[in-house]
Amino acid sequence: MKSYIGLVRDHSGSMSPHRRLAMADYNDNLRTIQQSARESGLDTYASVVKCGVGYSATVELETGCADVLTLPSLKYYDTTGSRTPLWDSVDRVIDDLTLRGRGPDSVYLVMVTTDGLENASHITGRTLRRKIQELQATDRWSFTFRVPRGYRRPLVAALDVSEGNVLEWEQTTAGFAQATRAQGEAISSYYVGLRSGQTSTTRFYSNLDQLQPQEWRGQLQDISSRVVTLQVGSTERPTIKEFCEDALRAPYIRGLAFYQVVKPERVQDHKEIAIRDQNSGAIYSGSSARDLLGFPRYGIVRLYPGRHGQYELFVQSTSVNRILPGGSKVLYLIKGA
Repeated sequence: MKSYIGLVRDHSGSMSPHRRLAMADYNDNLRTIQQSARESGLDTYASVVKCGVGYSATVELETGCADVLTLPSLKYYDTTGSRTPLWDSVDRVIDDLTLRGRGPDSVYLVMVTTDGLENASHITGRTLRRKIQELQATDRWSFTFRVPRGYRRPLVAALDVSEGNVLEWEQTTAGFAQATRAQGEAISSYYVGLRSGQTSTTRFYSNLDQLQPQEWRGQLQDISSRVVTLQVGSTERPTIKEFCEDALRAPYIRGLAFYQVVKPERVQDHKEIAIRDQNSGAIYSGSSARDLLGFPRYGIVRLYPGRHGQYELFVQSTSVNRILPGGSKVLYLIKGA
């Protein structure tokens, strides 16, 4: 299998306040792609398109299907563009990937980052939509977008891409940092999926807040009655074994405790994931949790906190000496309950 990635960067003037963050975001995610390509052993080629360059807001092919391991980091991020020819930019990267990356064993991922929507293309939304639909039907193409708040639904309606492949980001320093982490997590998970035979995704971004409660609760088991929720003191940093034994006054049994995701975690495929509704206190778990989060069922994935709305994520612990961060929570299954 060969992996082809199309990267579309917004260089319009409205990106000017974020140009340093945009450059850091591109460089961080390029490193993640390169690392994932090395770890997976998959030959990966990338095409990079600049959207809205200069006064004429042109579309420029910066890199045409080059070995991703040879791509350099950016040293400067130009934001002199006057408009955003987004449809033309996506069309350009599609054309470059299909021209250079043909083959029955090829998979394609298009990743677009913008702080606005289309306002200057020659190609119509209807034409691009039809093109995307035809490519998605092959089950080898995935189209993902990072857009400002409130832009997900218009984009999904215009291009018929999956809502799970669109991430809304706040146009602030913190918002950009969160979007960068989300992209890194998604790229890593995508490559894990490729290694397990997955060729496309409709849940690129793990974000429970995009799902309706009835959509995921019906696929998971309510384990609330069998679980005790424990709170770690704000100044404590105990091991999971000593904390649970002290709190429950009972011997610690491996596999019954779930630690809260409060920092980036690497999660093995044999570990269960639990979801806690902060509003109701209800707790759900089951084999479909990975599917709902957009994770492949096999392989190690990176899980990050945040972007899950009112829900908290917990991972099954098989350790006795994991250090629990102060202020975090632990779920413990009561045996026989």
